[in-house]
Amino acid sequence: NSNGRSSSSSSSSAGLLGTLTEVLREGQSPKLRRAAAAALGELLFYVSTQEVEFEGDGGDDDGAAGSGGGGGKKWYLPRSALAALTAALRDADDVVVHYAAKTLENVLSQAPTPVARHFLAPGALEALAEIWLGTSGGAGPQAKATAAAAFAHAALHLVLEHPKPTPMPRSRSAGAGSAPPARALLDGGIAARSRR
Repeated sequence: NSNGRSSSSSSSSAGLLGTLTEVLREGQSPKLRRAAAAALGELLFYVSTQEVEFEGDGGDDDGAAGSGGGGGKKWYLPRSALAALTAALRDADDVVVHYAAKTLENVLSQAPTPVARHFLAPGALEALAEIWLGTSGGAGPQAKATAAAAFAHAALHLVLEHPKPTPMPRSRSAGAGSAPPARALLDGGIAARSRR
């Protein structure tokens, strides 16, 4: 067909997504989880730039990867892949955390907002903020910088999705005890996403 994917390669990609997701979630070895996080990240980035249907969107697809009609086949992305990516942001291994944050940074920097919003689960936003702000444990400087960049791209998508300005909460003093601006944005983004 015109997009270079046959039914057999689409089935293989569904198996690949499932396998990478499973290894990332359940891999005993940090080395295996790192490899799965890197490969899943590359695949998710590629898929996010193509025609994609997300599990739960209720389109015409029958649930198989690349099962759209005619020559314009769509990729099908199950919730489990996005859940594994979100869980990887809280992995004990800093490299896995960095790869997961980098995946979100890459996806959110290139994908259109309707696609990107599927990657903006409240758990992912919260984990990115915790990595960036250093409240999640021992994330290294590379993971923190990557999480900050991913969070900035997420904020842009939230603004594009909700263009009406929302006043930021103001503290009585700018001193100790006031919430950092990222926390206020995160709280507003999570509240907006949970109202859907």
